[in-house]
Amino acid sequence: MGKLNLALYVLTLVSGFAMVHMRSDLSQAYVQLLKEQRKEVLLNEDFNRLKLAQAQLSESHLIQANAAKQQLHLPGLGETRIIDAVLGR
Repeated sequence: MGKLNLALYVLTLVSGFAMVHMRSDLSQAYVQLLKEQRKEVLLNEDFNRLKLAQAQLSESHLIQANAAKQQLHLPGLGETRIIDAVLGR
C-alpha cells in the first residue's frame, strides 16, 4: 500500500506542476492576444485615415487644379501609341 500511496502522491505533484505550467502559458498567450488586438485597432484606425485621405485626394476638382498647376494636358491622337503586349508574335 505504501508504494501505491507514493505513486499517487508523485502523480498528484506532477499534475499540480503541469497545471501551474499550463496556466502560466495560458496567461502569456492571453496577454499576447490583447497586445495583438491593440495593434489591430491601431492598424484599422490608420487604414481608415488613409482611405479618407485617398478619397479626399481623388476628388476631381483637386486633380484638375493640380494638373493645371503642373501644366498637364490630356494626350491627343498624335501623342498616343498603341503597344501590342502579346508575347510570342
